[in-house]
Amino acid sequence: CIAVYAFQNGDPRRLSRGYDFGGRLCGVDPGVEDKPWLYWCGAGSIGADGIPAGLDLKFPTCVDECPSDVFTEVLCLGLEKVEVDSSGKAPFRTVQTEVTQSDVKQMSYPTLQMGGLFCIPQLGERRLPGKDALTESLLGPNGPVGNNYSRLIRAVGGLYRCWPVVLASLGLSVVLGYAYLLMLRMNPRLLVQATLLALPFAAFGVGAFFLLGEVLSGHRLYMWETSNPLYHQFDPRTAVLISRGVAIAFGLLGLALLCAAVCLQESVRNSIGCARAACEVIFSVPSLLLQPLVEALWKSCVGALVTATLIWLLSTAHEANDYISVQGIEVGGLTRTFVFSDEGKTMVACCLFGLLWIMEFATALSQFVVTYTVVLWYYTPKPKGSGPHIPLIRGLIVGVLFHTGTLAMGAFLLSTLRVLRVLLGLLERIETGQNSLCTAISVCSAGCCEPCRRNVELVHKNAYIEVCISSASFCEAAQNAAEFIADEGGRVLCLTGACFVFSSACVLGISAVAGGATYAALCSGGGLADER
Repeated sequence: CIAVYAFQNGDPRRLSRGYDFGGRLCGVDPGVEDKPWLYWCGAGSIGADGIPAGLDLKFPTCVDECPSDVFTEVLCLGLEKVEVDSSGKAPFRTVQTEVTQSDVKQMSYPTLQMGGLFCIPQLGERRLPGKDALTESLLGPNGPVGNNYSRLIRAVGGLYRCWPVVLASLGLSVVLGYAYLLMLRMNPRLLVQATLLALPFAAFGVGAFFLLGEVLSGHRLYMWETSNPLYHQFDPRTAVLISRGVAIAFGLLGLALLCAAVCLQESVRNSIGCARAACEVIFSVPSLLLQPLVEALWKSCVGALVTATLIWLLSTAHEANDYISVQGIEVGGLTRTFVFSDEGKTMVACCLFGLLWIMEFATALSQFVVTYTVVLWYYTPKPKGSGPHIPLIRGLIVGVLFHTGTLAMGAFLLSTLRVLRVLLGLLERIETGQNSLCTAISVCSAGCCEPCRRNVELVHKNAYIEVCISSASFCEAAQNAAEFIADEGGRVLCLTGACFVFSSACVLGISAVAGGATYAALCSGGGLADER
């Protein structure tokens, strides 16, 4: 029902385009279909150089191109004119208030294009957002471009505009995953050690790049700012702060990875043994090589459907009149903005939870199929190097026909706990002086929720083994798994940590390569992405 409502009433172009003071979608609606850029008119006095003292942040206008001088005429919203006419005598006195607001032509100020959507002030030689008050009023945390809600909406709308690049990134990740698996079979020790050593130095390199601005000056500083993506999205002061934060974060990440690579050699040796055993199973049952591809396709299709529903749902905001106060009377209808209803917000929350639940269910089903295949391989009499017939299809049929409820229950528990963890994280951001009750609740609940989530995540993975062997219900299987972990906790945790080492190395390495390739593709242009 939510999807039907979203596709019938939404328009994703609302998330990747701006609205003028009349509620028209720039570059789409009649009258502004050839004006894709959003421009904020000047407000207040005009200086001798043609630069306004401020900007009309509430009522922007659509333009066909961003003006680069102070001589271009731009159609703006004029000041309202109020006429009050009273007649008659009390108690039958009649007061008629007439409010008019007209379009006026105003001379422009120099601007530059940003994000394919906006015209922001350019008051110097730099082709980057400046440090002037006009730019900061737009890109600051309270500005119409820089506030968190606006950035979130543009990010979601950006998925709609660059879906080919996202799809190519997913394909590249799958290819890299197979390449990693083949190299893991040939020489697991060299691959794991090399990955664990390369990742911290890569993190140090990224952190060093974002810290270069602290030591550079002049033209080199300008070139660094041009290559830093943060300076294209934020005002300079905010970009400097975020660059420092990113540098510190990557520095700490690199330090943690380096310490792990040096100090966890015992776990690394165990992980290499686990990798050899996993490769023996995988290449004894070649159909297991198809499992990552099938899972990626399944998650991509389902995720794309739910994400598309979310994008269309976010674009269902309705048009509402703006109101002004005239002699104590609220008068509306001169301008319009778009408002997201409470029902829409509820549907967005349901859609997000549904997306999380579906992805958790897909992961649970995949884990069940792999576990079922390994159980068949282990218990099937066989010569060395052979395995059971079509185990993936058999595992999928058994999982869907007989254990859908079990998998859905485990996925629901994990999804719920993840949502609770996010909500508690939001509560922790509230300062104690502002709301001591929220702080107390978050501190007390976090101590219960996070260990519970970790235990459920550990138990439910091992519960699927019990389900495969005995076909028990989820609660019974989870109880048996919990008892087994309590009896053999040291060995289970040791193997879990060992597997975590090389799986984390794989995930981080592939994410770094695919993410870097995606960013390079978006920045290179060539039809994949440009300023628009």
